[in-house]
Amino acid sequence: MKTVLITAGEDIIVRNILQTDFLPELKRMLPDAKFVIAVDPKKLETLEPKFKDEHVSLVGFVRGATPRYESLIMTLARSGIKSKTNLWSKMRSYERDHSTFFATYFKRAHTALLGDWDGYKRFLRQRILRLTSDPSAKKLFDAVKPDVLITLSLTNFDFDIPITREARKRAVPILGMARSWDNFSSHGLLRMIPDQLYIQNVFLKDMAAQYQALTERDVPMTIVGLPHYDAYAGACTKTISRERFCELYGLDPNKKIILYGAMGDFLFPEEPGMADVLEHVIEEGKIGTPAQALYRVHPKFQSALERIEGMKHVKAMKPDSYVTNDAASGLSNEELYLAALCHADVVVSGASTVAIDATVVGKRVICVAFDGTTPEHEVLYWHSVKRFYDSYTHFEALMDTGVILRADTPEMLAEEVNECFAHPTPDGAARKRALDTFVEPLGGAGKRLAEAVAKDITALN
Repeated sequence: MKTVLITAGEDIIVRNILQTDFLPELKRMLPDAKFVIAVDPKKLETLEPKFKDEHVSLVGFVRGATPRYESLIMTLARSGIKSKTNLWSKMRSYERDHSTFFATYFKRAHTALLGDWDGYKRFLRQRILRLTSDPSAKKLFDAVKPDVLITLSLTNFDFDIPITREARKRAVPILGMARSWDNFSSHGLLRMIPDQLYIQNVFLKDMAAQYQALTERDVPMTIVGLPHYDAYAGACTKTISRERFCELYGLDPNKKIILYGAMGDFLFPEEPGMADVLEHVIEEGKIGTPAQALYRVHPKFQSALERIEGMKHVKAMKPDSYVTNDAASGLSNEELYLAALCHADVVVSGASTVAIDATVVGKRVICVAFDGTTPEHEVLYWHSVKRFYDSYTHFEALMDTGVILRADTPEMLAEEVNECFAHPTPDGAARKRALDTFVEPLGGAGKRLAEAVAKDITALN
């Protein structure tokens, strides 16, 4: 009987992978295997009822303190790729006083000199592998004694990477995947390379070659799609009725719905002001059709809620996590999010993955390039939402497909909302370009990932 250790250090991994067909299919394909899922200990109480059974157990994991030398090596790795997003990340840290001028200058010089050198990236990875084992990872491996590791988020540097490094030191085979479409261009150098890499789309494969010094000559790659999107197939024919959905959020089912999907004020500091913008453009009659807005706050950043209270035209949608259920409806937060996408007449956001989610279900999308109600001259460039359209590598690629509209002012936003109400179907060729690049293969990804993993584990015999 093989023991398979699986990492799930973030709620979004649970949502995107474990709450899909992947785990049930993997258990079916490997009936004699024992699965151990490593999670944040704070999540054990929530996750054990969902996954624990005779084949699956859960264990808490928190990495130990990071030694100073390891912190230095990881700092070099963070600035070890020469992407626009990596530059933005450095400048954001500087402008938020998280990094000094001299540290920022050093990191920028380091990236400029070495960020395009594949040999240097391989050298850094060798140094990372030789770092001292994390004591918590050692205890985990001593207790579980896994025959294989499945790491579901190779860019979770405080969770997956200490575990993956320990697996490599013990010669435990590593099957790994990136968490999201931005991972290879946004999170610095990939610290550890698995024996088999599962990726979601062709974009990640291109980014691996361009920024990570990784091609199929370095590691076998299998494009499987994103299991999370399996639920999107036919979702709008299965979701709750528009009347029921509107009842849950105090909306009028006879009015158009503008769904604002927040990316979170950590990334978009002035984003809460978008609620005021939506309230004003509707109140001032700039939307030609009776309309209302539903502002879906990010599960981790809910600072917009206070200002929405008492608004006439804007209501709030308040998911508290990716994996819990909503008490009022009995539905999961993910089911409600899908219902919101399905019943929206247009979707508005910053530079968020919400744009792809909405494109998958066939909605038109507008991304804002202005900072809410804050005057332009009061917002530093590296804090402004505008930077996402020329300094956010993966999102620039999405905008280049032509499927997303961009609004540079509140007035332009109102005009584009009116345009989308009049013509609610996205351009077919542009949508296909976006899906081909960032989503396909769409449908059946959970089973496809399970098949690939089961095949690779079986081959270890």
